[in-house]
Amino acid sequence: MEKLAEAAWNYILYRDGERLVLVVACGTVAIYEWAVELNDAERGSWEAEGMAGLRFLVQAIRDNPTAFAERKVAI
Repeated sequence: MEKLAEAAWNYILYRDGERLVLVVACGTVAIYEWAVELNDAERGSWEAEGMAGLRFLVQAIRDNPTAFAERKVAI
């Protein structure tokens, strides 16, 4: 996997072959990672705006990771 973007204690964006995988740091007392594969719209946002285009996605995952349970991927 190739690391494309990173902000410590916040997120890492990886390229894994054709997939773009966003890993977000979640939690308060215990910190854990939640990884999702970007969909086509999110890929477009990344390509157009970089991480600024994904800031709302990062926050949405951090606020409610279980809402992204069906999109969760292993890294």
